[in-house]
Amino acid sequence: MDVYGGILESLPLGLFIIKAGAIKYANQSFVQVLGYESVDELINKKFDDLVSEEDRPKYGLANKRDGNLLNQSVVRLLKKDGKTLWAYLAGKHIMHQEEPAIIGYIIDITPLKEIELTLRSSLAKYETIINEIEDSVAEVDLKGNVTFTNDAGCRIWGHTREEAIGRNYRNFMDSESAKIVYQEYNKVFRTGIPGKNIIYEIIRKNDGQRRVIEDSVSLIRNDKGVITGFRTVSRDITERKEKEKQLIEHRSRLEAIFRSVKDAIITVDPELKIIEVNNSAQIICGISAIEAPGQTFSQCFNQCNKSCYEILKQTLENKKTIPEYRIECGHQKRHQQLVSVTSSPLLDPDGKFMGVVLVIKDLTLIRDLERELRERHQFQNIIGRSKKMQDIYRLLEDLADLDTTVLISGESGTGKELVARALHYSGRRAFRPFVTVNCSALAESLLESELFGHVKGAFT
Repeated sequence: MDVYGGILESLPLGLFIIKAGAIKYANQSFVQVLGYESVDELINKKFDDLVSEEDRPKYGLANKRDGNLLNQSVVRLLKKDGKTLWAYLAGKHIMHQEEPAIIGYIIDITPLKEIELTLRSSLAKYETIINEIEDSVAEVDLKGNVTFTNDAGCRIWGHTREEAIGRNYRNFMDSESAKIVYQEYNKVFRTGIPGKNIIYEIIRKNDGQRRVIEDSVSLIRNDKGVITGFRTVSRDITERKEKEKQLIEHRSRLEAIFRSVKDAIITVDPELKIIEVNNSAQIICGISAIEAPGQTFSQCFNQCNKSCYEILKQTLENKKTIPEYRIECGHQKRHQQLVSVTSSPLLDPDGKFMGVVLVIKDLTLIRDLERELRERHQFQNIIGRSKKMQDIYRLLEDLADLDTTVLISGESGTGKELVARALHYSGRRAFRPFVTVNCSALAESLLESELFGHVKGAFT
């Protein structure tokens, strides 16, 4: 030892020699690492007393006597002040002063172990987060073998983590789905662009159920940028697909009803752009069910007097239903067409206003039949059933939507104002004010001024 003592003392390793379990030699590095002041405090001290009780079974310096390097262990050693440090421990059986002994060394790895524990804690935290995600998060190598999966992946795919790791994706699906997966993942591999909305079917291992899966996949690269596999986020969309199918079927039924209804149905948004029209609208209103959607209401209705436009605006402003309002369309190709218009707010499932739905029912035939089969007793607020009154009713209907001046003559008390009101409220002007002027109450000299206005200062 005298020859090599200087060398052993200068080594940064904590060297020691044990005989019969007791320390017989320790260099200065060993003394300093354990926090002792001098080597004398360690001589003849049982080495087991320096090892924490939890780690004594695994370090095993006294368990091998074949002359080879003893078990290399990472153990916690007790310092003089009672604190622990993490140390790398190794040793070998030798003959020292003609007696069997163990020579070994320790390296203080406490800083490295603290970093490792911190990393393990962070890893555990992130693993917890990943395992709490409802979607499957998994990784596969370039051969398609599973290298990682979270708890959600096990639940969705119907297997344990042990069953999944190392297995090929083809084990969980039929050949058709495997082909889809291969093509989509190969596209990601070739282009480097992450894949989204990759939909295919799997067969769960635990119960054999078929489930519809939607994948988002991206590439995994090593530190040199070489592609090593795929990272995928999967979602079970079986219930969503079933609801989509039911919704499509329901919409198909509604569209069939929508197309077959004989009344014209027109939906518009708050900006008066047409959303949808049915086939009957082309017959009654002359607008195309194919061309009309997306155009404004006024652009499409160019063959009539647009009387229903006023009703539509009323519903847009008040957001209330206007039921069965009768108007004469003034249609260029369907003379004296009479319709009943119902205008109702169009609401989404949450009750939010989306626009207006117009239902236009053609009453022309019914009106004509009524005229032929029976006399009318009333028109607006005019009451009468004689032949002359029937002639007046028909005349009022013909004049209601004409843009012309109408002279109503008759003796006092014969209902001239009633006729004027009936004309107004039977036509497309019904939503506009009806203004009456008693001309007999105006002086002849002021009549023209009162009716048509005058230039400022005309009377001065």
